[in-house]
Amino acid sequence: GLAVDGLNANVVVAVFPFRLEALHYHDVSGLVGWLLFLYASLSHSSTPVIAMVSERLRSRRGTMIAGQLSLLASQLLLMMAPTFWVMCIGRFLEGVSSAVIMTAGLALICDTTPEKDIGAQLGTAMVGMPLGALLGPPVGGALYDRWGYRAPFIFVIFFTALDFACRVLVVEKRVSQIESLGQSQDTCRVTDECEAGLQQSSAEVVDDEKTQSAPPMDLITTEPALQSGQPSTVQEHVSASKILLQFASSPRLLASLVVVFICSFVFAASDVTIPLRLQGVWGFNSRKVGIAYLAAIIPTMISNPLSGMLSDRFGAEWIAIIFTICGTPWWGAMTTTFSLPFFIVSYGIENFFIAAVAPPVTSELAAITRSMKGVGYAHTYGTFNIVMGAANAAGSIVSGQVYGHRINGWDIVCYIHIGMLALALIALISFTGERPLLRRGWKIWQTRSDQNSHIAPASGNINPRIPENLPA
Repeated sequence: GLAVDGLNANVVVAVFPFRLEALHYHDVSGLVGWLLFLYASLSHSSTPVIAMVSERLRSRRGTMIAGQLSLLASQLLLMMAPTFWVMCIGRFLEGVSSAVIMTAGLALICDTTPEKDIGAQLGTAMVGMPLGALLGPPVGGALYDRWGYRAPFIFVIFFTALDFACRVLVVEKRVSQIESLGQSQDTCRVTDECEAGLQQSSAEVVDDEKTQSAPPMDLITTEPALQSGQPSTVQEHVSASKILLQFASSPRLLASLVVVFICSFVFAASDVTIPLRLQGVWGFNSRKVGIAYLAAIIPTMISNPLSGMLSDRFGAEWIAIIFTICGTPWWGAMTTTFSLPFFIVSYGIENFFIAAVAPPVTSELAAITRSMKGVGYAHTYGTFNIVMGAANAAGSIVSGQVYGHRINGWDIVCYIHIGMLALALIALISFTGERPLLRRGWKIWQTRSDQNSHIAPASGNINPRIPENLPA
């Protein structure tokens, strides 16, 4: 779903200018900017509504099917659009469908995945975002050059229809329900064994024993759901204000959102400034810049699922901290100009580690959601999508202004990234996980200090009031 969404969003970037020129519009670059702005703004501003609807209906599949129909409608409008305002409507619907997959899609993964495997599944899903961004522009440009304006849209409509069929076949059986059914069957087997062992007793005694040994049906069907680590399948509806209050009072959640903002800011800023840096120092054209992006995007397809699996095994806090530490220094290395291969390799290594922070952080968000009463996954991932959108906008504006108005603008941008990632590292160490690393270290230090204070001296007079060398 994320790959199809990214493909739809990026395949049109290369063909919009030519279509607007064919329709005899002026100020093409400004109109293209408005089309891109409509998509970005709607994909984030519509998120709160989609999150609330998804939780109220308790149906991820229905919400995702509606989003996919919106995406199909948007592609048909964009393909057949005779005027600019029709293209705006198409991008409006496309932005709404993107919000659906980022909110209900990630929530569906958490609903149907055991807690111990959530990180790996989210890491695999996150591969779709760079994959769609990687394939979209070159595929759209090639299809436009060969068969014309409608060819890229026919291409994405085919994959969108295939994705739609897959969403229709989705089975929304939550893990808690499956585990509840398995534990109920185990209870029935135990009851049968007790009954077989009491065959020589009277029927009345057997009935009494069965009545006393068998747990109440309401306990069989409800307790396992609460013990499974997943949110209960029947949740009371909580107002938006109460949900926001819970979010604001959770340092663990706020720290995760800060990390999301910082990482998204860094990636958005690099998307704006990396092409300018390559062009200004090494004279790259658009084709060479695209090849350089391959070095940055391809490693993330490996690191995302890898970090997800590692976070399931060792804990989200450990993997997020380690990957942040390993990725941050490379922004300092990218301020050098002595070697183009070194610059591209540094950029690829930085992307490998920093992009891989997303799976453990999204896994952490799922764990936080399970601990909040009345809060669903759609609420949390909707907030995640809003924060990511705000960071994308801020990163693009800040980096563009700094790079364009300062002689050493690139170096300043790199140092801003280092400083922000250092803040993200502090947030991860201080608040991530049920037992943050900072709290663990403080308790270890406190325990050792207490032990040292209670250790008696090895020799000498302990009590100064008792004189030494008393006669026997």
